[in-house]
Amino acid sequence: MIPVFNGGTVVEKCIRSVIRHTDPSVKIYVLDDCSTDSLTIKVLDELAAQGRVHVIHNEHNVGYTKNVNQGLGIDVHSDVVLLNSDTVVGPRWLGDLRAVAYSGEKVAAVSAISDNAGAMSIPEKGVFNDWGDPSDWDRVAREFLHSPLPFWGRIPTAHGFCMYLRREAIEEVGLFDEVSFPRGYGEENDWSMRAIHAGWECRLATRVMVHHAQGASFGEGRAELIASARATVNELHPGYSESVRSWMNSSMMSDLRDRAAELLDQSRQRLAKPRVMYVLHFAGGGTPETNRDLMTQLAARQDSYVLLAKESEVALYQFDSSGMRRLLTWAPDPIFAIQDAWRSDYAEFVFRVIWQYGIELVHIRHLINQPLTTLPIVCKRLGVPVILSTHDFYYICPTVNLLDGDLQYCGGVCTPGSTRCFLPNAFVAGAVNLKHQWINVWRERASEVLDIAAKVVVTTDSAEGVYARNYPSYTSKVVKIEHGRDIASPGGTARRPAESRGDGPIRVVCPANWAPHKGVGLVNALIAETHPLVEWHILGGRSDLIDDRAVQHGPYKREMFGELVRAIDPDYVGLFSIWPETYSHTLTEAWSLGVPVLATDLGAIADRIRMHGGGRYFDHAKPDELVRFLIEEARKPLRRSPLDRPVPKPSFRRSAKTMAEGYRLMYEAVHIPHRAPVVGYVPSAGRGARYVRLSSRMARVDAGTCQFKEIVPADYVSGSENSELDCILVQRDALDPALTDAFLDRVQKSNTRLVFELDDDLLPSEADSRELRDQAVRHPLLKIARVADAVVVSTEALAARLGRYGIAASVVPNLVDHHAWRASTGTPAAQPTGQATRLVYWGTRSHLPDLEMFRDSLEWARRSAPETKIELDVVGVADADGTWFNRLIVPEEFHRYELFARWMAQMKVERGWNGAIAPLESSVFNRSKSDIKVLESLALGIPIVASNVGPYAAWSGKYDDVVQVVDNNEADWARAILRIGSPAIQRVDEALDGRLVTDESETRRWLSLVLGQ
Repeated sequence: MIPVFNGGTVVEKCIRSVIRHTDPSVKIYVLDDCSTDSLTIKVLDELAAQGRVHVIHNEHNVGYTKNVNQGLGIDVHSDVVLLNSDTVVGPRWLGDLRAVAYSGEKVAAVSAISDNAGAMSIPEKGVFNDWGDPSDWDRVAREFLHSPLPFWGRIPTAHGFCMYLRREAIEEVGLFDEVSFPRGYGEENDWSMRAIHAGWECRLATRVMVHHAQGASFGEGRAELIASARATVNELHPGYSESVRSWMNSSMMSDLRDRAAELLDQSRQRLAKPRVMYVLHFAGGGTPETNRDLMTQLAARQDSYVLLAKESEVALYQFDSSGMRRLLTWAPDPIFAIQDAWRSDYAEFVFRVIWQYGIELVHIRHLINQPLTTLPIVCKRLGVPVILSTHDFYYICPTVNLLDGDLQYCGGVCTPGSTRCFLPNAFVAGAVNLKHQWINVWRERASEVLDIAAKVVVTTDSAEGVYARNYPSYTSKVVKIEHGRDIASPGGTARRPAESRGDGPIRVVCPANWAPHKGVGLVNALIAETHPLVEWHILGGRSDLIDDRAVQHGPYKREMFGELVRAIDPDYVGLFSIWPETYSHTLTEAWSLGVPVLATDLGAIADRIRMHGGGRYFDHAKPDELVRFLIEEARKPLRRSPLDRPVPKPSFRRSAKTMAEGYRLMYEAVHIPHRAPVVGYVPSAGRGARYVRLSSRMARVDAGTCQFKEIVPADYVSGSENSELDCILVQRDALDPALTDAFLDRVQKSNTRLVFELDDDLLPSEADSRELRDQAVRHPLLKIARVADAVVVSTEALAARLGRYGIAASVVPNLVDHHAWRASTGTPAAQPTGQATRLVYWGTRSHLPDLEMFRDSLEWARRSAPETKIELDVVGVADADGTWFNRLIVPEEFHRYELFARWMAQMKVERGWNGAIAPLESSVFNRSKSDIKVLESLALGIPIVASNVGPYAAWSGKYDDVVQVVDNNEADWARAILRIGSPAIQRVDEALDGRLVTDESETRRWLSLVLGQ
């Protein structure tokens, strides 16, 4: 329940953060106490229209406490969280509050910690603590979620800014005292004291960090309210102030503040990422390989953990660039059985894993080999969202493949008779009386899992159809995300279709982990009917099940497949499963090697052949059709006739990146009840341009307002990137010129809005002759700009350059993330004795001429003031050490721009930089550049000297004590260097006014340009 009286965008940020991080089963009420602000009214109307928030409007203003009491009476059977409208919550906030509330039988209320909530403020009490950008609060909240801080601490009073109330306590203690505390402040202290007197207690959730603007929800008169409330509480509860003082000075709070201070220092040097746990079974095959591909692609955005289960063991692993590292192992006793649904011992283990490691989302890849409902139920109770993937039909029936005892596909409907169904492993073989009987128990349990899942992922239409027929009520949860693979084929394809083949029988290679459902019987029948006209090659485990007239190659590893197939040089790959596979990586591999596929007409393999070509499929119940085809093909070489070897469309190739982006968007919006616009973007390879122009802005747009998906151009051109996109944004030279025409053609045919983003003058030189003008027309960047619905640039000079080609552009200036650039800790380096100036210059290698231009100016300054030691640190720019400067090497782990900024902030402290330089040669290219170097220097908190060229000229005469703009001559540069002082940080902040990425109006303007709103 969020009490509101005006607040506008502050209220919107609060509510959107709650929606984003709260399970849809939890009702969100906004208690509007007759707001008069038009923006607040508009925000509440828009959010209510989206269906997730219930807004209760008071006809007249009744005051905070009465408003809250009215809210407590809306649902008299539920616990309640009271949350101020000037807060921002983070991941797992509610689940962890609830866990603390039920960590004892008589816990009445629980509060969170905060950056700015009086006694709950940490590390310093009673003041605002700068934990970084509130618009990126998820990162701050994750620092506590991932920390080893204690679970909870006992407190003498809860704090109303964020207060979890158990319903039993409300019923016993009563409502808030709206007579003594009509306007708020003090009512929660009075209630807490009453609860304690009644035998309850209050606790602090020490790992739930909530941002609080403090006072925005009450406006003017806050100080007077506090003083009056404190006096009233002391009068009603004489021991109140002493109990609060004792608690604030306790060893528990002292330890918490000390550890929080350490955490604050550490947080400034890293970016806490969401933690996702994948649940699988100990086994090989496509599922764990696909999961590894997914985790690899998302490594820069999330930390991945893997929970592997088998009947006798459960193990937790952490995934990183070095592979899988085991963290925990647990042995169930007794071992798991298929009949298990809820196991309290396993529930305790899962709870410990999720709590200890700060898991935010659980993606169930498979639940085989463990109790079916235990893990999902624990996730639900903790408020951790669950994604459920369907790699087979286990949630329809424990047979997994939906084959009865005669190996007939049933589709999920039990076939007549009582023959025991085909159960493919020892775990599911424990299902007794499955057919017609225990299957009903299984379906009830599986339905509970589907109820808990936020999304159910399928990979093909046929798999979606099977689940829809068996569980029609869950179709709204289904999301289709096709697998992606990056297949390296250093040896090339096995054989191109146009190439002639050598003499001999046609060759068919059949790869599988052989078992009855993989078509053992069918393959043996085909061999018997076609040998020796067809030469059969069998790859994979248990190939001994196959007729020994085939050539046996035995088990193989994923990376060996291409080499094996090239050595065999087959005419076809045979995939003859007798159940509808939900995908097939082997099909993708075969096509990548240039080999067509023969298959049964079931499931994903047939789906994909229908969609992409590249093979033939046959009625699995009529093997004679396949035999006739093979014999006819086998006779063609004898007649010197070409074989029927269809080629797949390019759309079969789908990168792992495209797959991973689909999952990332789903994870990001798992609690968002409506579809937000999706912007596909093609980013520049340059880290700085990507972050400054795109990432820093996108990070400040709520997922409920708009989502952003990185596009792989080759996948978009081929059609394998088939997301519903509202807009596509292409950044500078990110598009391969060879793909530009095809990319633009698809954009126009799909009627998708196109935005072109340019922050450097990468345009052709202005041409005088007709020939050069014709070349300019064919220039790939100008092609994009001409067809784009909007062109966005960083400077007026760049807009003018485009204008000379008849292209209109909107200017969105670069902004700086000052929170990242000031994330420094530690003690400044000791200055050398005497006078000294330490300067810093940073940039890419393209700035090497600018650095060399500065050399004479530095020497001039050194000669002019020999008593002053002038040092220059250079970051980037130069490939080799210089005799006249110190080259600093950026550690590899800090190459990402936002981490580089934090590293620079740390270096500022360690190196003791007095100022920065930004020399710039005068050229057409440089005159269109932005002033980002000045902004970054000011964000570091140091003055800068810059060339009076292009972007820097506009700073001349404005803030000369922090930004000196000089002509490119040695004397002016030397004098400016020697004038560098230590300006007050307030003066630096004045210079940055309006140029910070935290400026919400600039983010809204940029998003409006992108979406065309």
